Amino acid sequence: MRRVLRISTVLVVPLSMVLLTGVGTAAGKVKPEVTKATHFVYTADAAETIGQDAFINNSASNDKPDALLFVTPQYTPDGVCGCVVEQYALGIGYLGAPINQWVAFREDENNLPVGESFDVLVVPSSSASAFVQIATDSNIVNGDTTLINSPLTNGKPKAVIQVTQNYTPEEVNNPHTVGVVYDTAVKEWGIFNEDGAALPIGAAFNVLVGSAESNGGKTMLVKATSADESGAHNSVFFSNKKTNGQPNNVTFNTQVYNPDGKGAALNNTETGVYYDGSKSEEAVFNENDTLPPLGEGFNLLVFSS
Repeated sequence: MRRVLRISTVLVVPLSMVLLTGVGTAAGKVKPEVTKATHFVYTADAAETIGQDAFINNSASNDKPDALLFVTPQYTPDGVCGCVVEQYALGIGYLGAPINQWVAFREDENNLPVGESFDVLVVPSSSASAFVQIATDSNIVNGDTTLINSPLTNGKPKAVIQVTQNYTPEEVNNPHTVGVVYDTAVKEWGIFNEDGAALPIGAAFNVLVGSAESNGGKTMLVKATSADESGAHNSVFFSNKKTNGQPNNVTFNTQVYNPDGKGAALNNTETGVYYDGSKSEEAVFNENDTLPPLGEGFNLLVFSS
């Protein structure tokens, strides 16, 4: 099984790296338990990038298999151009003992580029607004969509939802770019494969509804319009006081097929975020260097730093 193969690969990591997985300080003191959501920017260097995996070495997530992680590719960590792009579907997964760390990885199992940066949100535990959605026979519709049945989202086309693929619960890969869609017929939100491929039974997703569990984030919906798009950057710029003039901002993004339950725009490519110093604004962009389609929506969760 893939899990066994991945752990066996990790075991060749130098012992010095494995020792970094602990949360104790040099003085031997244990850091306080993280009880609220934590966000940060993480860049995996050569020692932390192995095959398809980028190890997320942080005390907020190490040794926490029950945490819910959300990741968005970040092109300009802390406002500096890392200039690393990842055009393929990403997920996260937890590796148990002796590693005890979360990794961000390519769902197609090909090598992840060294130096990839991610905006990471760690929610310590599940709740009504932060949970894992697992695709089952009973909730998959149209072959490519798993419907979310929650009072926080049912009948609410303006709900702002963040989604990250999670390999761990059922150990199922879904090597496809995903987005969210509001099904106006049943009045439920769904997670779907942007390319229309069948969603495998057991595919799992971390879901965050709104900002209540984010510990200080602000949600917003951005739509790709001719006024906001930049063909030169293949980007959709947005204005927000938490990101304008804030190169250290941390922003999370999930694609929306029909923002507010209206329209329809497919965007079958991974998206990331970056800060444009010349405009002093943050932007969402297509990692494959194409322009997002007009009408495409982006659910954002933003932090000033």
